[in-house]
Amino acid sequence: MKILELTASEFCDSVRDGTHDSPKPVEGDGKPLVTTRHMKSGNINLDDAYLISKPDFDKVNERSQVHQWDVLISMIGTLGELVLVKNKPTYAIKNIGLFKTKSKYDGMWLYYYLNSPLAKNFMRTSAQGSTQQYLSLKTLRSFPILVPESENNKRAICEILSSIDDKIALNQNMNQTLEEIAKAIFKSWFVDFDPVRAKAEGRPTGLPPEISDLFPSELVDSEIGEIPKGWGLKPIYDLGEFINGAVYKKFEPNKEGLGLPIVKIAELKSGVTDQTGFSTVDMGEKYLVQKRDILFSWSGNPDTSIDIFVWQRDNAWLNQHIFKVVPKEDVSRSFLLQLLKSKKPVFTEIARNKQTTGLGHVTVKDLKEMEIAIPPLTAFDAALQILSDLQDRIFVGMQESLCLSELRDTLLPKLISGELRIPDAEKFLQEAGI
Repeated sequence: MKILELTASEFCDSVRDGTHDSPKPVEGDGKPLVTTRHMKSGNINLDDAYLISKPDFDKVNERSQVHQWDVLISMIGTLGELVLVKNKPTYAIKNIGLFKTKSKYDGMWLYYYLNSPLAKNFMRTSAQGSTQQYLSLKTLRSFPILVPESENNKRAICEILSSIDDKIALNQNMNQTLEEIAKAIFKSWFVDFDPVRAKAEGRPTGLPPEISDLFPSELVDSEIGEIPKGWGLKPIYDLGEFINGAVYKKFEPNKEGLGLPIVKIAELKSGVTDQTGFSTVDMGEKYLVQKRDILFSWSGNPDTSIDIFVWQRDNAWLNQHIFKVVPKEDVSRSFLLQLLKSKKPVFTEIARNKQTTGLGHVTVKDLKEMEIAIPPLTAFDAALQILSDLQDRIFVGMQESLCLSELRDTLLPKLISGELRIPDAEKFLQEAGI
């Protein structure tokens, strides 16, 4: 397979960037303006994009209107986040790189190629800036793009990789549904106390008898408001051990991949990358992260860094600014995990109220002051098993998606180099059920 090397300017219709102005936000009927922080996992999240007026929207689009099959790239701060625009966009962009492609398959190829290790290495070595890194528009325009000379080969490779992405998307949608179910159950039972209220009003709970019987039929006053009779109050901190990670330099980190990866907030967001530090220093079990561990990033940007994760990968070391949360012996893991997830908005607000120079944090003191109503958990084993089963299914889906992502990222360079033939790759995916 013959490969051409072109610059991005040669491969694309044009390479531009979004506006550098700051249009005033409007309320009501405005148009979304998105920045790098709205780019995540290959998608644009418009939930917290602020709205601008139609005249400002049109003015931004005179410079950098986004169309279907264009490719967006984060070029300031967080570098190399990519979005392939698969649907007609409804937003304008600010400080985001824009590759205007010529066709659907050109857009797909560029998106996959820019996600390859070769392209990521070029981004890393071409980044400028000391306090905040950036990729210049000149760099984006001169970006070297390897592409098959044959249009049929390009299309075939894109179809192979997109079939993997389709499977990942199905997993993500299923996981999102399962997350919503787990969230709704926890809120109904342990926050809103719906079964207790139903019993108090003489209504059916709608639950199986063995679950319904676990809930009392009366609410009583407490320091945090009404709670079910017989339930107690406990600080979140008393439900588990919140183990803070070690200072980064203590691991004597290396970039050669020797030893175990060091988990920082970046690794929680993006996984282990070529920017991850590794360590051969044995820091002991306290700082060891294992698959399925609950991790709580408690410091950083309140909107993007404060979050709860379940570690998906093999053993690693825990860096500071992240708690490893180990449930106490009498506390159900499923209860504690769902509790922490339910409190994420509260944790975010706590961090925002302490925010200095863009950073905020949640401390042990905050966790000791946050009391929650808690039932006798050992009696709730049957109810909590429902949450545990949902969390297990979510974990399996995430594991499968992780394996598929690694497969996709492995296939591209092999297909480009000719190490793997297109028919062999297609046969492999068929045998794998993709």
